Amino acid sequence: MTSRSSWRISAHQILDNYTGDRHGARLTMTLLAKELGVSRQTVWRDIEIRDKFKSVLTSKPRQKRKPNEIRIYDLESQLKRLKKENGLLIKNIILACNLLREKGLNPEDFISESVSSIEQAFPSLPDNIFYEQSNPEEYKQ
Repeated sequence: MTSRSSWRISAHQILDNYTGDRHGARLTMTLLAKELGVSRQTVWRDIEIRDKFKSVLTSKPRQKRKPNEIRIYDLESQLKRLKKENGLLIKNIILACNLLREKGLNPEDFISESVSSIEQAFPSLPDNIFYEQSNPEEYKQ
């Protein structure tokens, strides 16, 4: 098998298996040629590949973006879910602090170590991020 026919076989396989956008980019003649390891002009001169390329692109339309209203609604619902999840995590931290207190341990020792390690790992976080959803006075007893 010559290299000339091997790139053609590969081109047919790629076009047969093409399902839509690949890696966030629409299939173009340049991308196809790059994947095959030949020049764009070489692929373009092959009439059979060129016709198959055109038919594949027209038979499989690109997915369009959702309308902005739907995207905003999805983001708002995701934000609502994440705020609820964050609230549950804060409640769990409060419960853990209460359990530590019941065992005679100071929860501030554990939390201050965690907060300082988080601050070191993520220095760009705002200072009040740990108390954003509730009053920090709630944590003191």
